[in-house]
Amino acid sequence: AGNALSPLQANYVVKLEFETFQQAEVVIGQADFEGIEFNRGGLPAANTLGEPYGNPAVAPDGRLFIAESENHRVLAYQAAPSANGADGVFVLGQPGFTSAVYNVQRGSNPFPNSVSITNGKMAVAHYGANRVVIYNTVPADGSAEQSVVVGQPNFTASGEACTATGLNGPQGATLTPDGKLIVTDSANNRVLIWNSVPSVDGQPVDVVQGQKDFTHCTENDFDGNDVADSGPTQYTLNYPAGVWSDGTRLVVSDYGNHRVLIWNRMPTSTFQPADVVLGQPSFDQGLANNANGDDTPDTPNAQTLNFPYGGVTSNGVQLAVADLGNNRVLIWNTFPTTNAQAADMVLGQMTFNLNTRNDSDGDSTPESKGSDRSLSGPGGLLFHQNTLIVVDSGNNRALVFRSR
Repeated sequence: AGNALSPLQANYVVKLEFETFQQAEVVIGQADFEGIEFNRGGLPAANTLGEPYGNPAVAPDGRLFIAESENHRVLAYQAAPSANGADGVFVLGQPGFTSAVYNVQRGSNPFPNSVSITNGKMAVAHYGANRVVIYNTVPADGSAEQSVVVGQPNFTASGEACTATGLNGPQGATLTPDGKLIVTDSANNRVLIWNSVPSVDGQPVDVVQGQKDFTHCTENDFDGNDVADSGPTQYTLNYPAGVWSDGTRLVVSDYGNHRVLIWNRMPTSTFQPADVVLGQPSFDQGLANNANGDDTPDTPNAQTLNFPYGGVTSNGVQLAVADLGNNRVLIWNTFPTTNAQAADMVLGQMTFNLNTRNDSDGDSTPESKGSDRSLSGPGGLLFHQNTLIVVDSGNNRALVFRSR
């Protein structure tokens, strides 16, 4: 009738389609899929990677950021590369592409592990300086400096501490859509939650998981007596590394207990129990590849894990975990709701029962070169549009897998 109609907008998450032992389409950090050398066998450059670890991140304008632990830098790409061996466009933490100096100051990135971008801010975990830094604006070039540091009172301090303001070897940091900062304080065996993104240096944390209070940091310490118990529980942690959250759910890779823990609701108080465990038959078991639940190592399968590290990510529907010790990535097509839920597919291995590094033909013999199917110690993941980006740490590269 000539009347104007209001536009209707909606966002949908579509399940991505991957298949077991799928080929990657693009390699980042190496000239081709066979290359695996640190910095391609030479000095760092705009097109190399040196032991990248942790989840990468993509800015709203498409810029991709990858943390390189041994090059002490975060390398930025104009977009997720569509061709092998692409150049980065700028570097954070170094004066140029060919530098890899370790230092602790504002602007440096000492042993960075994981990057997170949400609501126009960026966080980077610095394992080597026991801190997490926050950029209040996503960097647009290499001159950007961090705005806030937590875990330390200032940008030049780097000491370890088990307190409400200290950190010890953080591996993962994520910013949530509702404005929280979550950090896996790995060597303190705990996960820290700031209810709002810190705005001042050294801001104390609000909530801790894995420990009864802010001054206890022993692994698998249910009693809070600074003595490790005989095994894990649904409350305790042993070197948590990777973290993902949408602001409602919380997922943590519990590296030392060979498992992943899921909280169905974001913890709001200290020492809350997890709801779901993956990689183990129950919350009180913590052995690698514990397929039979008998506390003896078994052949890996779709339900087991072996030192899952910094890579854990979700697109809201699917969950992916970097199973570092098994040289593979596991993907659940629906977000897991039951303990020991089996993964639906595996990348990096021909079957769920194999775990050799760089094994492109499934003969359980490691090869001296990479391929577009094999992995070596994957340590970071990111769902991005219709792709899954895998940080293949042991091969000094990242791989881009595209949905079928």
